[in-house]
Amino acid sequence: MRSSTLTLLILLLAANVVAEADDPARKPDEPKPPTYSSDVLPFLQAHCFQCHGTEDGKNKADLTLNKYADDLSIQQDRKVWDNVLAMIRSGEMPPMERPRPPADQIESVLKSIEGVLANLDCSMTPNVGRVTLRRLNRAEYNNTIRDLLGVDFQPAADFPNDDVGYGFDNIGDVLSTTPLLFERYLTAAESILQKVITIPETVAPKDIRLQGLRVSRGAGEETNGGGALFGDGDAGNETFLEAGDYKILVEVYSKQVGDEKPIAEIRLNREPVQKFEVTSTNRNNLQILEGKIRVPAGTARIGVRFVNPYVAPDSTPEVPNRRLLFVRSILADGPYNPPLPPLPPAQQKLLAHSAGLEPREAAREIITRLATLAFRRPVKPAEVEHILRIYDMSEKEGDSYEERLRLALCRVLVSPHFLFRIEADPTAAKAGDTYQISELELASRLSYFLWSTMPDQELYSLALRGELRANLDAQVTRMLANPKSKSLVENFAGQWLTLRKLPQLTPDTKLFPQFDDDLRAAMQTETELFFEDILRENRSILNFIDADFTYVNARLAKHYGISGVDGTEFRKVKSPAHRGGLLTQASILTLTSNSTRTAPVKRGKWILEQLLGTPPPPPP
Repeated sequence: MRSSTLTLLILLLAANVVAEADDPARKPDEPKPPTYSSDVLPFLQAHCFQCHGTEDGKNKADLTLNKYADDLSIQQDRKVWDNVLAMIRSGEMPPMERPRPPADQIESVLKSIEGVLANLDCSMTPNVGRVTLRRLNRAEYNNTIRDLLGVDFQPAADFPNDDVGYGFDNIGDVLSTTPLLFERYLTAAESILQKVITIPETVAPKDIRLQGLRVSRGAGEETNGGGALFGDGDAGNETFLEAGDYKILVEVYSKQVGDEKPIAEIRLNREPVQKFEVTSTNRNNLQILEGKIRVPAGTARIGVRFVNPYVAPDSTPEVPNRRLLFVRSILADGPYNPPLPPLPPAQQKLLAHSAGLEPREAAREIITRLATLAFRRPVKPAEVEHILRIYDMSEKEGDSYEERLRLALCRVLVSPHFLFRIEADPTAAKAGDTYQISELELASRLSYFLWSTMPDQELYSLALRGELRANLDAQVTRMLANPKSKSLVENFAGQWLTLRKLPQLTPDTKLFPQFDDDLRAAMQTETELFFEDILRENRSILNFIDADFTYVNARLAKHYGISGVDGTEFRKVKSPAHRGGLLTQASILTLTSNSTRTAPVKRGKWILEQLLGTPPPPPP
């Protein structure tokens, strides 16, 4: 990956120029591109082979030039020929003790060597190389987990820092793996699935004894924590119950007067539940009434009503003779069969499956669906069966269904097919053959470049049907308009422009007392919004150097001396005359300064490396 969009543009223009030069339709008066045999070899034979092309192989400086036979051999050994160019250009070669070639010959051979090195001959068999397995970096891992499982947290926060190559942390060649990182992958997978797949906590049944039974006014009287009922009323109290089924156990006995047995009715919130005939008349031989109810979670009033009070004809106020119901205690035993708590949306989506399946077949369907998304390709039945082995082992250990699924899905999240972006060679491909990557691999490349995450359903479906290449422009436009493309701003721009280093920089507080964290954050946001504007509005690349707009809030506007901006929200404003493009933005100026003063050398180096892609050589 190049560190500069400008560099990429220059290379594309250069490639077009070369392609036009090789075009058969080239005009006759246009110069032909230089070749090794006609433009470089004669100079070497006249001035270089005496020392660097000897037949006995004893060449000075271990440099053998007569082994190069054509343009391709030079291009494949570019480092040597870059050194040859430097020696000829500096005048060190040919050596001073030998006759010096004319200046025009030296200039001509320098241009010829540079031309051969720059020449692109597409008729030659290209060296296609091999695609490096790309490990997901920390940002890509977090985003992929978010879109795969619907949980928005940062599981990669504890991962070791990603290796950086050429200024970026998504270069496959440098993204190494370590035993520590694999341990963190396993820990993260377990933690993620514990958050996504929750196991309902069971409420253990218990006996809840109602204290201090209260008797309805005019229905009886309270006695030693119970109640004696002689009228149409009840004895009971309120208590909090968890949702579920309960057995209501009531200890009673009675005084029987008249022809009927006393009738007791268990009630919930003063609504009838079940009636019983009370036969016990002995306080030492209590009768147990048992009713069953199902209640929602909350406070409920449980009581016992005396259904058929009766007063004998010979009863008097002084000597009452009436039917009585004695309620000694009320106990609620439960809950049983509590309702399952509502599942989180992420868990509902993950565990969805066809109705009527046995647990293992339901697990197969869930694993197949998740692995297809995680691996960014269809999975084979044999792969799913391999994953299900750990499900079967967990079942033998007596684990619950949720625990078995956790273990099986954990295997998906630590699979190389998830952690790495794998682009396999076609089975029929031969060494050196060129071929197009598959549409699914193209979807992953596109998605991880623009979104730093896995392909969405639309992108995946197009690739699966083989229609992505035909709709590539429309998909790029759609993806750039999607909020996920913010990752391109944060990751690509943050590394290209080295904005990630800004939080670690602090100017001298004595010299710059106005500098604080709010100003630092505003500086970074300005550059990110500026980059995003150029990206989304498809502006000229030259805006990076000379733009007439920027983004500020009140804090940054005050720093720049821009009036009329209030509040913390950022807005697009016209740049002052002395400010335009990246090079005058506070974030870039801070990044390329020392803590006490400006640093022209740092700024020049930043421009060479980040904008022009031509880093300066090491100091002499």
